[in-house]
Amino acid sequence: MKRSYRLITFVFLLFIFSSFLFPGNRVANDYPLISADSGIEGFSPPSLWSERSAEGMGEYVISTLWSWPMDFLYGLLFKLGFNFSLVERLLGVTPILILGYVGISRLLSHFKIKGYGRVVGTLLYLTNTYIILLVDGGQFSIGIAYAFFPISFISVIKAIRSTLLRKIIAGLSVCVLGVFDIRFIYILLILLFIYFIYESIFLKKDEVKRWIRSSFLTGFITLLIFTGLNFYWLLPALLVKAPVLPSTYQRVTQTSFLSFTTLGHALYLLQPHWYLNVFGKVTPLVAGFAFIPMLVFLTPVLKKKDRNVGLWLIVAVIGIFLTKGVNAPLGTVYNWLFVNIPGFSLFRDSTKFFFLVALAYSVLIGYTVEELNQKIKWKMEDGRWKIVIPIILCLYLMIIIKPIWTGKMTGTFSPPINKEDFTKVSEVLKKDTDFGRVLWIPSRPPLGHLSPIHPILEASRIAAKRPFSSANVGIYESFNFIRVASYMGELFDIAGIKYIGYPYPDTRREDLKSDNIDYYYSFAEQLQNLGWIDDISLYHPPVALFKTKHSEDRFFTAENKFLVVGSEGIYNELLNIQNFGLQNNALIFAEEGPGLGNTCKNGSQQVKTPSEPETCKVLLYDKDKIDFAVTLIDRSAFIFPSGYLDFDPDESGWWKRETADFARFRYFLQEKYSIDSLDFDYGGGYAIAEGNKKIQIANNILKNGEILLARVMQSSRGGKIEFYQSENKIGEIITNIENPEKINIKLTGNSKSSGKYFTYDKSDIRWFEVGELKSDDDLEIRTEGSINIINALVVTPLENWTTINASMYQYNIIDRHELIDGQKSYFLASDSNPDVGYERISPARYKVNINGLKNPETLVFSETYDPLWEIKNIEDGVISNSYPLYSLINGFNIDHDGVYEVYFPPQKYTYPGLLVSGLTLVISISGLILLKKKQS
Repeated sequence: MKRSYRLITFVFLLFIFSSFLFPGNRVANDYPLISADSGIEGFSPPSLWSERSAEGMGEYVISTLWSWPMDFLYGLLFKLGFNFSLVERLLGVTPILILGYVGISRLLSHFKIKGYGRVVGTLLYLTNTYIILLVDGGQFSIGIAYAFFPISFISVIKAIRSTLLRKIIAGLSVCVLGVFDIRFIYILLILLFIYFIYESIFLKKDEVKRWIRSSFLTGFITLLIFTGLNFYWLLPALLVKAPVLPSTYQRVTQTSFLSFTTLGHALYLLQPHWYLNVFGKVTPLVAGFAFIPMLVFLTPVLKKKDRNVGLWLIVAVIGIFLTKGVNAPLGTVYNWLFVNIPGFSLFRDSTKFFFLVALAYSVLIGYTVEELNQKIKWKMEDGRWKIVIPIILCLYLMIIIKPIWTGKMTGTFSPPINKEDFTKVSEVLKKDTDFGRVLWIPSRPPLGHLSPIHPILEASRIAAKRPFSSANVGIYESFNFIRVASYMGELFDIAGIKYIGYPYPDTRREDLKSDNIDYYYSFAEQLQNLGWIDDISLYHPPVALFKTKHSEDRFFTAENKFLVVGSEGIYNELLNIQNFGLQNNALIFAEEGPGLGNTCKNGSQQVKTPSEPETCKVLLYDKDKIDFAVTLIDRSAFIFPSGYLDFDPDESGWWKRETADFARFRYFLQEKYSIDSLDFDYGGGYAIAEGNKKIQIANNILKNGEILLARVMQSSRGGKIEFYQSENKIGEIITNIENPEKINIKLTGNSKSSGKYFTYDKSDIRWFEVGELKSDDDLEIRTEGSINIINALVVTPLENWTTINASMYQYNIIDRHELIDGQKSYFLASDSNPDVGYERISPARYKVNINGLKNPETLVFSETYDPLWEIKNIEDGVISNSYPLYSLINGFNIDHDGVYEVYFPPQKYTYPGLLVSGLTLVISISGLILLKKKQS
């Protein structure tokens, strides 16, 4: 590009991104401020466990570990003493502009677009609303992927017709793209597939084989390099635990929930959330953007029968179609792709396909500008007047994004709000050198303080975790569990939540009405008045900060351990016991998943022999011994009927809800049937029949002569469930309760309101012995009544079932009613107080020192429960797995003083994987050097 063309591009880009030239931190919801200590943590080997994000209780992060090189680079800069402001510019905006300029320029040059066409095409690619909102929202990694995308594409298509050197470069470029965001390799593959098919049409017969062979060789080399460079996370994924998206992410309903882009938005290249960038607030179509598609689709008129124009028209049309997602027209096609095409479930949010639209538009508009300059004959002899059209178009592109230079953006393009208040809050947290998590309501603000000793939690995230979601009243107000549940202070204590931050809503992003303002101050008042909150607020609105009266460290011990067969409703009763402290009583909810009853056998979920000693007491909370007995049965004996169903009623009339749907399903039962349930579902969801229905269950564990057990709901709206095999009745369960117990739920009020009460019929989800199977045939289930719910079926040999029932006498089983009447001493405050010290070696490894232990106890590790966590006694080498406590965190059995190592075993596979990745990088670069020398 000539110097004058570069100068024009530079001037326009400088004007648009000039705000980043001024000093100061620029933050956004997806790019919050982090302390130097947290930043330095990135300068370390890849860790499969992390608490650096908004999940301050830790999570298995293999699904995003492909971005570790970027984290490492961030950590290196922090290690070298760079501050957040400088790091943001060096690894955020700067690479987007540089890589974007180089990448789109090379692409336009490859397709023979030059001069002012290249200027306008470059500016469109780097200043459209999609990339601008990526930058403003702090999604710098996606922004860099967007900038680098043309480089990867050009590298691959050049490699197809070129040497091994080019093919290695192509492989490396695809891997670099994956470091920024691995999802865009998928979009690159879509673009390459379109290119491959399109180019194949124009090949001569004698070129086809060579074209296909070279394409596959390029793909093979790229795959080989990608596998090698990513082996540090692929190895543990293959050997231990593969990346798994949350169950709700894979539902086809997610495409509708996140589909804000209409056909008009895609056509106009108008990001639907422009310019406030607020989720759900969709911008109506703006007439000023209509000129973009007019210029783009003018190309085939001005440049007829051009092969390259045809390619990019196809890319543009496909990109527009995919970007609009499930919206009309033909929205069901996107749903089909989401469900049936492997990997397509990564794109719940269809805006990612703006990559294709922006790229195609940039090429096509470049052709249009070139053709207009050539076809319009200026009467003036001075050829410099040809600059008028490009300058007008550049000014047009700048005018339609005027919120940038008029100061209306809400993220990194604008200075953060309430900076002084957040600074003062940060100073409070910095002075506290003891561990304690910070919960932000509703989510972490961009200036919210984060450090290794003060990890961050978000109310919007923990609200989905079972002990918190079950405490919420209704679904309209998502966070009332904090003020409604009498036991919430105890849960916050064992979760290590020391502070609660409640910032005033961002008025730039939200149109606050008087009700919103009243609610904010009312909720802040209610938080202040909670009994487990310190009397003195540390800081007041607009950034309210509260401190809890007590919070446990990452590790602490609980003297008592109880296996609870029943729901979390038990918390309310336990709090009525004088001197009760949850931190002294480790609770395992046995009905969270199959086999959990065996944690009373040395803390393992594996089936033990009856002779092994029990290590905990069994507490029946509105359950019977049969309910406990089933918790001892292995998962392999379970059948979950919900697995045979969809979320909407099928031809049988049955439908399902999964574990993740607990809060909404509970609300459905309350509103439609006036019944309430807090029961767990063994992780298998519910099969639901409203009215008289039938369903067939086919499963190879249905064996003649074995015992069938069923876990079903009994309620005031139930009736009867019958079980058949080939018209042979196995048994039935009466699911109707004539005079149900009443449940009263209070939604607490404030100084101006006394609150509300809701009354529901109590339901019970219990196990029943149905009978002996008559054959190996399918099972038919028939229902009668307003609503019947089946959670699970168990098929077990009669001998096994007899043995389990005979072993009941070995357990210390306490009934809820006995607990109320005379067994309260079990829950008195512990007199044990061992000293627990620990060293955090890495996020995936701790050294824990226990002194003063009198009897075997539970070591509580207040990070998100994962069955892969292990504990090892350094002295004797004994290893045991973790088990879930409070349906939230990890517990380990310890029986004597000593030094223990708590670690996440999959982490060990990252080191040989990292070695392979390093060797792949060395071999690839060495190959490039040798091949380059050979060519020279």
